[in-house]
Amino acid sequence: MSPPAWFASVERPGGKDDAQGLHFAGPARKVLTKMTTAMGLSRNQLVVTNVVKCRTPDERQPQALEISACLPKLDRQLPAIRPTVGFAIVAPVGDLG
Repeated sequence: MSPPAWFASVERPGGKDDAQGLHFAGPARKVLTKMTTAMGLSRNQLVVTNVVKCRTPDERQPQALEISACLPKLDRQLPAIRPTVGFAIVAPVGDLG
């Protein structure tokens, strides 16, 4: 089995992610699927994970300490996934407060 071509890191899980047991669930997942399809990728060529592994209070943006605490796990995931391309999916700058 070949490794996924792409790796996307989302800042943190949201309520829909928890409810559905999926990364990037709900309407955002549909948008991501449309984007990958337009790029000629199937969803099985993309691995999506979270930088912060648990929901933040009131689904606020993760704080630096929360990100730092979770980075070692992300660092361990990347060698196992072996993507050829990686990118981050983050909130729009205006949403960061």
